[in-house]
Amino acid sequence: MIDRDLLDTLCEGNDSTVELCVELLEVFPDADWPELAEHFADRLRGFYDPDNGQSEEEHYENNLAWGKSIFEEYFEEM
Repeated sequence: MIDRDLLDTLCEGNDSTVELCVELLEVFPDADWPELAEHFADRLRGFYDPDNGQSEEEHYENNLAWGKSIFEEYFEEM
């Protein structure tokens, strides 16, 4: 069972991020947290905006780090 309350806390109340995490946990039920973090960063590639001052690689790496922090803590708590 997916703990939405925990994800809500880890995603700082960002509903779209919670939904993405829930979706990834449902689609990849046997994945470990590093794999889920990669899927997370891959899914957010579509939101890259060159006007935000980051390169596409920096955007990916930042989202990968964000995904790692969410899923690592999620797995520790579960």
